[in-house]
Amino acid sequence: MPKPKAVVPEFEVGKYVCPRTKCPASLMATCSFAYLEWPVVVERCESCGERHVLGSEEVLHAPVFGRE
Repeated sequence: MPKPKAVVPEFEVGKYVCPRTKCPASLMATCSFAYLEWPVVVERCESCGERHVLGSEEVLHAPVFGRE
């Protein structure tokens, strides 16, 4: 019998400003900011519940390599 696939947990890689509510929202992903493929699609925004497409310049994040 095949084993069930492991669930990869998501974690916060940055924040973005929701274009609808203008409130900060968390960007959740399964990999770090440096390994994301752009643009990132947020299927359901935690602030407004809508779908957003984000470019890398729209995401606020901690330094990826230590001192940016």
